Amino acid sequence: MTDLKIVIARSFSRKINLQKYGGNTYESADFFASYSEEVPLKAKSETQQATSEKLYSFAKRDVEESIAEFIKELASKRIKEDSKVAKKEYQEDKLNSL
Repeated sequence: MTDLKIVIARSFSRKINLQKYGGNTYESADFFASYSEEVPLKAKSETQQATSEKLYSFAKRDVEESIAEFIKELASKRIKEDSKVAKKEYQEDKLNSL
């Protein structure tokens, strides 16, 4: 007879407002991760709980890492854009002063 198994699935999601990072007032970004694992139906509740906690930790870690990378890329993009604007303003000021 086949041992019955259950699937434990855990996920984590987070939404951030991009205004704080230079985006528009109502602009947001959603992040989501989900993991699942089969465990024997007869597994002790402590084992099931440990699996649940592990999967949740993985999902949360991945979402937080994705957010950090996303914000880093936004900051890099903003620095490049600000640099272009500053260069253009400098050139305009230089022309106007002639």
